[in-house]
Amino acid sequence: MRFIDKAVPRCLQHPPLVYNLNVGNIVPFKHRYELERHFARHGQEFNATTAEEYEELADEFMTGALRDGAEECVRNNGDLVRFDSRTSEFGIRGVAGYIRTFMIVVPLPSSRQTARQYYLSVCG
Repeated sequence: MRFIDKAVPRCLQHPPLVYNLNVGNIVPFKHRYELERHFARHGQEFNATTAEEYEELADEFMTGALRDGAEECVRNNGDLVRFDSRTSEFGIRGVAGYIRTFMIVVPLPSSRQTARQYYLSVCG
């Protein structure tokens, strides 16, 4: 956390650091690296052949109108969480507007938790 020195005139103070700028990067993930990382982990779940195709699907799911039968919640930290029980699609969009994740929830064989229960546990 940075504190502004009140003795220095406001016009000479440095602006607060901003970490959520997406300048020159139109993808809804915070950085190109985040998009590539999530595509590597989850792209095949959607049969996406490129990171851009995966990004379009994530963007549509997280920023488009809520689908019929899909659910959403807002976590205490302000993140928007969406889940479609028909497809098990799951995504999180952070309070700054960036997509944090987009995936198909597949419960582990050793888990007794369903995909919807996972969604509810993330919502808190």
